[in-house]
Amino acid sequence: MAAARLRVNVACPDPPSQHAASAKQARATRGLGPWLVRIAPATARGELCVAIVSDRRMRALNRQFRGKDAVTDVLSFPAESRGFLGDIVIAAGVATRQAKAVNHDIRTEIRV
Repeated sequence: MAAARLRVNVACPDPPSQHAASAKQARATRGLGPWLVRIAPATARGELCVAIVSDRRMRALNRQFRGKDAVTDVLSFPAESRGFLGDIVIAAGVATRQAKAVNHDIRTEIRV
C-alpha cells in the first residue's frame, strides 16, 4: 500500500468549558481530516495540523503573531521544515457565529 500523500491532524486543545457549544463543535470536526485529504490537490504531500480553539486563545495568537488585539476567524502558519505543511487555527466561537449569520451548520462553516 502506498504512503498517504497528505496527513491531517485535527485537534481541539482548549478545555470544553471555554467553548459555548463544545459538543456541537466536536461533532463538526469529525471527519474533517479525511475530508481535507479527499479534496486536497493530488500534488499535496506532507502533514497539516488543524486546531479548533477558543476565541480567547485565537485573540492571544492574533495579538502574538499579527500584533492585532482582536479575535479573528482563521490563522494559518506555513511550515519551514520539509514534510510539514503547517498549521491552520480556527476560532470555534467565531465559526459558530458566522455559521448562524449565513444560516448553515458549524460543520459547513469549519470546512469553509
